[in-house]
Amino acid sequence: MVTPQEGKVVIECQNGLNYELHKDINLKSWRENNVAYCAHGTLLEKGSTGQKQLANIKQILASKKDRQIFLFDEADNALDKDNQKDFQETITELAKNKIVIYIKH
Repeated sequence: MVTPQEGKVVIECQNGLNYELHKDINLKSWRENNVAYCAHGTLLEKGSTGQKQLANIKQILASKKDRQIFLFDEADNALDKDNQKDFQETITELAKNKIVIYIKH
């Protein structure tokens, strides 16, 4: 996150409250409590690359199931076709109740 050099970003809530980003909101804490991040670079240490990715995805989904936002950055690029299909079905189901951001290059 880049700190603005000038101006401000104000978040207006449905209940009428306003919050100034970078002043009223601790983004680091909010991100840690609301966002689950899973990427190729956050792989576990053991196994093949595909096994690492699959284990990481399962661990993120299990341990951070209460998060509201899930960010998957090339999280399935080393999975075989069957596991990629299962992953797609999982995030499609997850997206029914959560915000899912899926990045694929």
